Amino acid sequence: MTAKTPGGLLDQYKLLGAVIDAEWSTGLDHKIAFHVIDNYRRERHNSRAALRYLEKATGARRPSIIASLRRVAEHGAITVARQTAAADLAELGAGVSGIMAVTGHRSAKMALYYSRLADQRRLNASTVEAWDEVIERKERKKTAAGAGAIRSVAEKS
Repeated sequence: MTAKTPGGLLDQYKLLGAVIDAEWSTGLDHKIAFHVIDNYRRERHNSRAALRYLEKATGARRPSIIASLRRVAEHGAITVARQTAAADLAELGAGVSGIMAVTGHRSAKMALYYSRLADQRRLNASTVEAWDEVIERKERKKTAAGAGAIRSVAEKS
């Protein structure tokens, strides 16, 4: 007797069946689920089904495919990790080529987008931090000046 392999054919079959039997799923959802599951790679524990591939495989247009992927993901049948991975890598400072290598982007356009987004977040955080320090310094000066004024009034009396 052998142990069941997670992500094996039986799991894939059951997942596709669950999508097909679900009341919320459409015909395009069935096709999308099939092609995502069909591209599952056990050694990577993920499926790499690019939008361009799904367009050719299903004959559907990109906006419909994205809507279908969102619907299937919202119901928990699949997870879409490419955007999360790209954002995380950019936050770690992986750079455009590092993001492209992991996510499989063919052009630098989207990897550059995530890299710039991470740079902007870092810049925003450091700017807010510097601004907070300036505000604190001003408040300390006000407090010190106020205490000095109180002392001078007390000395005059």
